[in-house]
Amino acid sequence: MADWDRQALKLKEGHGWKAKPGYKIFVADHGAIRFDLPKEWVVVPGPKSIRFYDRQPPDDNCRLEVSLIRHPPIDWSGLPLPKLIREVVKDGPKDAPNIGDAHTLGRPNLELVWT
Repeated sequence: MADWDRQALKLKEGHGWKAKPGYKIFVADHGAIRFDLPKEWVVVPGPKSIRFYDRQPPDDNCRLEVSLIRHPPIDWSGLPLPKLIREVVKDGPKDAPNIGDAHTLGRPNLELVWT
């Protein structure tokens, strides 16, 4: 995370990202990090993070710092989540309501399982 590219992009109509009046939206890594900050805050990219100051340093009273660490992907396909959740709830409280079949929903990079 050594180099930063600052780009101000015009979002498509109906994108849904709104900032309160007086705020601007900060986005990093295609939306992996997104938050609102006051418009007058100063943004300073560093070698391993981005810093946000309420005023130009050293006259600042408040600063935030954010960094993003991307971990290599892990293949979780061998982890049987439906079986695991059934094992977890099978010996649970007998008065627990609505413990039934395990339901699964798969999305790219995400598997949801619930009962």
